Amino acid sequence: MRPWRYRRDQTSPDRPGRGSPRLYPLAPWHTPGLRCLARGVDILGLPLELGPPVHRAALIGLLARRQSSRLFASRDREHGASLIQVVHEPGPDHWLITRFIVAPGTAVSDPVTSWQAILEEAVRLAGSYGIKRLHALLPPAGPVNEAFQRAGFQPFRPLTLMLAEGRPPGPPERERVRVQSSHDAWSVMRLYERVTPRPVLYAESRTRASWQPGRRAGWRVSGFLARHDEQSMAYCQVKSRHARHLLDIMADPQAMGLVPGLVATALEHAGVREGDRVWALVPDDTPGLRGQLESLGFRAVESRVWAARYTAQRVRARATKKARALRDLQEAVAAGVPVYSQMRREAGPLVEATKD
Repeated sequence: MRPWRYRRDQTSPDRPGRGSPRLYPLAPWHTPGLRCLARGVDILGLPLELGPPVHRAALIGLLARRQSSRLFASRDREHGASLIQVVHEPGPDHWLITRFIVAPGTAVSDPVTSWQAILEEAVRLAGSYGIKRLHALLPPAGPVNEAFQRAGFQPFRPLTLMLAEGRPPGPPERERVRVQSSHDAWSVMRLYERVTPRPVLYAESRTRASWQPGRRAGWRVSGFLARHDEQSMAYCQVKSRHARHLLDIMADPQAMGLVPGLVATALEHAGVREGDRVWALVPDDTPGLRGQLESLGFRAVESRVWAARYTAQRVRARATKKARALRDLQEAVAAGVPVYSQMRREAGPLVEATKD
């Protein structure tokens, strides 16, 4: 394995401890090993439609400087070869782990501990890229769930993956449903804050950018609104890639009956055809939503748990730089300038002593 090479958008991270596996951004000399990893086991086990194809993401990662999906490879004598794929979802400073592939024939005495070490290295690497949160859709129980929780991932929302083949038979609601514009993000954000439990709001930490139409993480994103009295009552976001579609639906409890017409209209506008596969992530804490989708022909495939891991990056500054920054901060606080800094508490006593 060649030495570590930093990208321009990557700061210098702290080195992992001895004996710990190391993840490297995919480089041209890693591509021969992709064939071996392609025959490996994806221990995360998400449906293939929820993440971009690995070989396509590898090609884009080698040719493009900025990409919505990243691949990190690891080759270690103790932990074996592995590959982790992440996408920038649900926000630009978040990563969602979509693949965790372990090479075939990897024999380790304790696989949970080995996966935990690789995940901890992924968290360290994410911090070096400025990522604030890592997300993952985990199985409800089992060794994979245990490895993620040991690595610091906190489950916060159970989900059900539902699937439908082709366009649902429900009639579209063209009068009450309209296509989302870029100016509707604030209204959608208010609906999201109104219907989502507060612990989930803190864990997801979404912004208005999450509800903007356009292109994101390899998806073609479009949104559809059902409004009443100038207020958004239901919303459906459709992410499309080729013949695969992913739905994100939320609705006010009093407007749950609008969901079938909203989804039918959204899929009609998105160009869903026969043979397309339509996935929906349905939170278990939203009563009535699963039944509305089942009336459209959706069926439950499996249960998942959404987990999040907060990252922290240690920054080492020289004493002179810190003293200079503290002096500038002291002057700003004394002048009454609003300041947000981790050294705000250190500057406060200095200002009081100066005034005395």
